[in-house]
Amino acid sequence: MKNAAMLCALALGFSGLGCAVKAYSGAKLPPDKVCLLEGGERLSALVVDGKSVQASRGLLRSDTTEIEVLPGRHAVGYGREGYDVDITLSFTCKAGRRYRLKAGEVSAGLYGARKLYMVEDAETKELVATQK
Repeated sequence: MKNAAMLCALALGFSGLGCAVKAYSGAKLPPDKVCLLEGGERLSALVVDGKSVQASRGLLRSDTTEIEVLPGRHAVGYGREGYDVDITLSFTCKAGRRYRLKAGEVSAGLYGARKLYMVEDAETKELVATQK
C-alpha cells in the first residue's frame, strides 16, 4: 500500500489530480465494491482503523487525497500532513459511496467559535459522523 501511495504521489505530483490509496488487503476491487474517503479543510485521512494510510512524500504532492476502504464501520483519523491526528471520526460507509470531511463553526460563547468536523455522504449530503 505504501508503494502504491508513493507511485501515485510521484505520477500525479505535477498534475494536481487525486489518487486513491487502497486501505484493505487483497486484490483491488471495482469502485462499486468500496467506499472512497476524501479529506477536506486542509486535513487528510492519516489513519484508518489504526493503520497509517499517509502517502510517502512525492515531488509536489505528498498527501493522500482519497482512501479506498471496504464497506462497514471505520475509525478514520484526520490531521495535517506531517503532524499527528487531530480528530478521529467513526462511521459506517456503504459500497460505491464517497464520503467527505467537512468543517463548520459552532459558538463557543465568550471564546468565539470553534470548528466542528463532520463526515458527509458526498452525494446525499447526509452527515454520517460528527465530532463530539
